[in-house]
Amino acid sequence: MQRVSTPQIEGSNPSARTIRFTHRNIMKQYNVVIFKEKHGQRVFVHETDEELHLICQKVMKERLREGWYDEDDDDWDWLQEGLTDPKIAYRFMMQHSDYEYEGIELLSAETI
Repeated sequence: MQRVSTPQIEGSNPSARTIRFTHRNIMKQYNVVIFKEKHGQRVFVHETDEELHLICQKVMKERLREGWYDEDDDDWDWLQEGLTDPKIAYRFMMQHSDYEYEGIELLSAETI
């Protein structure tokens, strides 16, 4: 949890002004992506969309190495683009999220 101080100026006389600080806690939000695969789930935490895109690209590359996809797939060209562009990898993975063993769930969690 992050603590933030907000200054407040009190009084109208410039030489007699008082500055008070109001402290408040800010809850941090975590974003989670869950890949639902055949033999279990993989869970990643990310803070930005760019990190989410890179996570999708990483998982896509691993699946390609493991033989999940081959050149006969209709989306082969799209997959090849995703190897170099994380945003395309993200779109590819989301498009495949309703395929068997390729489910994806995006969640947000907060701390107190």
